[in-house]
Amino acid sequence: MTFDQIGIPYAAGIINFVVLTAALSSCNSGIFSTGRMLFNLAQQREASPKFNRLSKRGVPATAIIVSALALLVGVVLNYLVPEKYSSG
Repeated sequence: MTFDQIGIPYAAGIINFVVLTAALSSCNSGIFSTGRMLFNLAQQREASPKFNRLSKRGVPATAIIVSALALLVGVVLNYLVPEKYSSG
């Protein structure tokens, strides 16, 4: 690899770690912001009242779990459904 040639053998691993950490952070903030949005919509009677519940610590757990499951469905679909149009 290029980093090995210039004398930095662990640079590729470090860059991969940084990219994965950034991706996980983005997923985490997306899940929690979507959960709070569902909670707010439930308070305004725009979503199911089930999302209006808070845990003992004041977290909209049901909304966050549903958000995480929706993200998981998206990941599975992205894996299972082949690309319709390829760039190559």
